[in-house]
Amino acid sequence: MYEELIEKMDYIPVSEADLNSFFSHDAEGREMTLRDYLNECEMKRHGLTMSSLAAVTRDDEAHGLKDQDKEQNIERLVEEYLGSIPSGEVLSIIGQGTYTVDELRDEVNRKTAVGERVIQMVLDGHAFMKEAIERDKIRIS
Repeated sequence: MYEELIEKMDYIPVSEADLNSFFSHDAEGREMTLRDYLNECEMKRHGLTMSSLAAVTRDDEAHGLKDQDKEQNIERLVEEYLGSIPSGEVLSIIGQGTYTVDELRDEVNRKTAVGERVIQMVLDGHAFMKEAIERDKIRIS
């Protein structure tokens, strides 16, 4: 989905704070930070095996997560994104207006069109990161 963009980039910088944020689940359903996910992908690239590594895949369905669990994962990703926005910042959403973080949380909770756009934006960013990891374009800054 993002192949062309990622190929044009030398690398994508990732901060220490990003590395410690929730990113996915392992094959046993345990939470993984971005750091955990990067480590497991690196080991897999080098042909190393571990019991948890052998079954690592890229999506929730392969982990057998129920719809409720998937929804909770999405909620967590969205909340971490919203929590990363500095206090007092106002975000503009083209064609919709400007929103504070609290207003965006409310929009997400009420499942409005704006809330759905925020969720999709977070999911797109997550998919972009997974693709960048797969192509070994991540560098810790």
